[in-house]
Amino acid sequence: MRARHALADLLEANAEHVIEALVPELEQIRAWATGAGARVTTDKLLAEATRLGRLLPSCLRSAEPEVTCFATDVSEPTHGQRWRPALFAAIMHSIWRTVVVKQGAVWSEAVVCRLRQDCARHLSILLGLTADGYARGLEALLHRQADEHLRLSSACFTAQEAEMRRIAQDVHELVAQVLAAAHYRAESAQRLLQDDGTPAATEMKEAQTLIGCALSHARDIILDLRPMVLDRLGLQAAIQGYVDRLQRDGRMCVDFQGNGYARELSPEVEAHLFRIVRSAFSHLILPSGARRADVSLSLDDDRASLVIQADACPPGDLPDDPLVDAIRSQALALIRQRVELFGGALQLDAGSQACRLEVTAPVGDGTL
Repeated sequence: MRARHALADLLEANAEHVIEALVPELEQIRAWATGAGARVTTDKLLAEATRLGRLLPSCLRSAEPEVTCFATDVSEPTHGQRWRPALFAAIMHSIWRTVVVKQGAVWSEAVVCRLRQDCARHLSILLGLTADGYARGLEALLHRQADEHLRLSSACFTAQEAEMRRIAQDVHELVAQVLAAAHYRAESAQRLLQDDGTPAATEMKEAQTLIGCALSHARDIILDLRPMVLDRLGLQAAIQGYVDRLQRDGRMCVDFQGNGYARELSPEVEAHLFRIVRSAFSHLILPSGARRADVSLSLDDDRASLVIQADACPPGDLPDDPLVDAIRSQALALIRQRVELFGGALQLDAGSQACRLEVTAPVGDGTL
C-alpha cells in the first residue's frame, strides 16, 4: 500500500516527463491505428494520455476499483478500439522508463512486480480495455521492454569495447613503449659491462630480466583488453593469436581452423565473437581441466559459424567450487546476451566425452 501511494506521488510529480517521453510514440500509434482501420488523431491520443495521467495516481491511492467506476467512451466500432492496447503499452513503458527505474535502489523486485500489476490493471480499466485488448497490450509492452533491454545492452557493450580499446592504447603508448625502451637500454648497458662478474653487471642483468617480464605482462594486458590485430586484420587473426598464446603458455593444446572466413561481419559482431572465444576458454574450458580443444571459424552464404569443442575433463578432476560454478553461469549468461545482440544462435552441448559450443552469426547486417 505504501509503495503504491509512493508511485502515485511520483506519477503526479513526473506527469509532464511521462507525457513528454510518450509524445514521439503517439504519431507511430496513430499511423499504425489508421492502417488497421481506426480513426484517431495524434491530438486525441495526447488528450487521452493526459487524461489517464491525471486519473491514474488517484486510482492507485484508492481501494480496488470496479470496472463500472470509470466511464470510457467505447461507442466506436470494434476496429476503432485497436489503438487502445498500443496506447496502454506505450504509457506503461513510459512510466517505467521515466519513473520506476529511478527507484530500483528503493523498491525490491517483488514490490516492482506488484506495482506493475496494479498499474496495468488500473490503466486498462481507465482505457476500457477488454480482456483481449489487455492481453494484446501486455504483449506489446513485453516487446517494448525486450527491445529496450537489447538497446541498452548494445550501448553498454559498445561503451565497454570503446573504453577497453582506449585503455589498451594507453597501456601500449604510455607503459609498453617505455618498458621496451628501458629493456633495450638495459641490454646495451649490460653489453658495455661485458658480463665481467662485478656486482654492477649482475644487478644490470637482473634489471633487464625484470624489465622484460614487466614488458611481457604489459603486452598480455593489451591483448586481454583489446588486441590491436582485431581492428587491423580481423577476427581470424585475433583468434589465431589468442590460441597461439594459450599453447605458448603451455595451458592447453588448441587447433584452430579458419575455413575460408573473410571479413564479412561488422567490427562490432567480430568483437562479440572474439569475446565469446575468450570467455569460453577463460571461464568454461580452462577451469574444467580440459587438455585439448579445437576451434573453427567458417563462412557460408548467409552466416558465419564459430565452433569450439574441448575434450572433457578426466573423471574426478573437475573442480567442485561454488564460486567457479557461479563464474561459469555468469559467463554463459554473457555469451547468450552477446549472441542475442547480433541476432545469432547459440548451441551448447556438454556431454561426458566433450563440450561443444557453436555460435552462428548472420552475414550482411552491419549493425547490431
